[in-house]
Amino acid sequence: MALKLLEMGCIPGTTVRLNSRAPLGCPITLVVGDMADYTLSLRVSEAATILLK
Repeated sequence: MALKLLEMGCIPGTTVRLNSRAPLGCPITLVVGDMADYTLSLRVSEAATILLK
């Protein structure tokens, strides 16, 4: 999963912000990048692999 997230632009130092979540909690939508470069929809279990600082 880590390689897939890297390929989608979730590289170290990139800003990631929670945008929305589905009514039942899965999937969630993240905004990736400082200037809202793009949105990314992930399962909660996939998003849990992202380490935030």
